[in-house]
Amino acid sequence: MTGGGGGAPLGRTSSLDECKVLATGVLGGADDGQDGDVGAGGCGANGGDAQQQQVRYAQDFVDLGSVGAGSFAEVRRALCRADGRQYAVKRAAHAFRGRADRARALAEVHALRRVAARGGSSGGGGSAHVVAFVRAWQEGGHLYAQLELCELGSVRASPPQQQQHQRRGFPEAALWKVAHDVAAALRAIHAAGIVHLDIKPSNLLLSADGRIKVGDFGVATASTAGSDSGGGGGSGAAALAEEGDARYMAPELLASAERLPSADMFSLGITLYELATALQLPERGELWHALRGGSGGAGRAPPPPLPQALLPAFHDLVAALMAPSAAQRPSAAEVLEGQPEVAAVAKGDGAGAAWLVAEARAAQRCVPLRFC
Repeated sequence: MTGGGGGAPLGRTSSLDECKVLATGVLGGADDGQDGDVGAGGCGANGGDAQQQQVRYAQDFVDLGSVGAGSFAEVRRALCRADGRQYAVKRAAHAFRGRADRARALAEVHALRRVAARGGSSGGGGSAHVVAFVRAWQEGGHLYAQLELCELGSVRASPPQQQQHQRRGFPEAALWKVAHDVAAALRAIHAAGIVHLDIKPSNLLLSADGRIKVGDFGVATASTAGSDSGGGGGSGAAALAEEGDARYMAPELLASAERLPSADMFSLGITLYELATALQLPERGELWHALRGGSGGAGRAPPPPLPQALLPAFHDLVAALMAPSAAQRPSAAEVLEGQPEVAAVAKGDGAGAAWLVAEARAAQRCVPLRFC
């Protein structure tokens, strides 16, 4: 048969069918981004036999059940036999069609490793708010990625099946916690030259100690800041397919090929707006445009306001993050350094984390967990 990536014909014993480790976490000393065999130690990035070249899911892990599945991947909760720890293991739904296809599948892995490497060298600590990558391997023509398990699942907005009058927003302490932790993650992500492009509540994962971590780098890409990418290109359905969830998408992504950190800042802003108002965000239509400052025709209603009980500083922050002009939005560093309420989270104000943990544990008793 012939590989879909445009390479040479692939035989039955193609390298794409071999079982081999492709990349390990930065602490494991892996080669960065090259296609080939890289040793992985045990199940964690630092343990076990550094020369281990093969990982087999059924042999090296105890499967603890499905966490969830989508069009592109399934995530399993798994116990590593070597170190006795639990991880999230993500298996691509589709087999490689060629080497170029494998390279595209590994883009998420390389983005995570790049953020971790930057965080370790800068000492900024922001990568502590990014889901940790352990290793990736191919098995049976599929990509597997072993990731940190976020035990309390994702930060949840009100369930979509609830009627609007039943939905409730987050308390202010929890909103500032989300703002701090996601801004810390984005500072590390953007410092590594990466734009996430899919910031939303379901990709904000909660560890047992109440720390929010950004996960799912499936549509992350290199920032075009300072490049010659220009402003045409991405539009319509193509942009929706490449830049994640339309409900959280910055408006400029529909009209420009540029991929800048400011797009992630908009997504943080509309995430905070959703969590504060409990509004079910639209994927299209008049409200979609109104939330992005679109000029309305006669009779277009403005979007529901933030609750008046929230501090004016929170209103101002959300308005700045959701500014229609990308150039007017604050950077992640500016959110962290210029907002006293955000700084209070960094100094140990744990009220928001305590609420998030309590809510997550209560939800676990009612619905299946979600993991990285």
